[in-house]
Amino acid sequence: MLSIDPLAFISENTSDSYVIKRKLNPNGVGFLHNSIVVKRTSCKQLNPYCNKQNSTYFEIPNNNSQFCNMIDESILHYAEAHSTPDQLILQELQRETFLKVLLPAMISSPLQGALLRIISEMLKPQQVLEIGTFTGYSALCLASGIPNNGRLDTIDCNEELSTFHEKYFPLLPQGVKIKAHYGNALTIIPTLSTTYDLVFIDADKQNYKAYYELALQYAKTGAWIIIDNVLWKGKVLNPANDKDAVYLDSFNKQVNNDGRVDNVLLPIRDGLLVIKKL
Repeated sequence: MLSIDPLAFISENTSDSYVIKRKLNPNGVGFLHNSIVVKRTSCKQLNPYCNKQNSTYFEIPNNNSQFCNMIDESILHYAEAHSTPDQLILQELQRETFLKVLLPAMISSPLQGALLRIISEMLKPQQVLEIGTFTGYSALCLASGIPNNGRLDTIDCNEELSTFHEKYFPLLPQGVKIKAHYGNALTIIPTLSTTYDLVFIDADKQNYKAYYELALQYAKTGAWIIIDNVLWKGKVLNPANDKDAVYLDSFNKQVNNDGRVDNVLLPIRDGLLVIKKL
């Protein structure tokens, strides 16, 4: 429902709108003088199927979002309107991420978050590993099905995002099950001395093959691995001019030919690859 230029930041606001400056200068210092206005609007205005009362969203009039949806927008709205909505704390985390963080579209969408939550609640995993915490939204979704004596280890290379984790993890009951780690996941995971029932990978794409092999190494037999962004805005269909698309196309083929796993690729948001370790 939210769409924002990945090179954007909030510069000022009023009671009913936000002015967003866009486009980082090529030298990395300052921003070009270009802006769009974000209007506060109702759920009904954004989505005709929405029946939520007293809900407001920030409508960003910009189609250049970082990720594309593989599903028709009207179908997506219908699916969102007929899915259990996020808890208010998670809605606020989504909102604050889009208002304060560079590249906010890296956060899982509410529909994707709901899927992660449902999967966790179905599996009731004892130990969960997440590679790529970002602002913590997906960690809170994944932790919802963990039993009281379980744990979720989440790893991110950007410790500056810890302010989000420190603020939001304590606000939901499942937050106490989350242990945040900061640094290189490839070196941190072997030190955790844990085997996992569920792994979620949503991090730097050029390391997906290494993360996948490490996930298989530390996943229990019968464990599930979910990997995000494997369709890369649809560019995997014609990847020649995009190095990440070339890499992800190769990675998808590698997993599909791997006799150690069973897998299905879902065209949800930017592509979710769901894998079972045999």
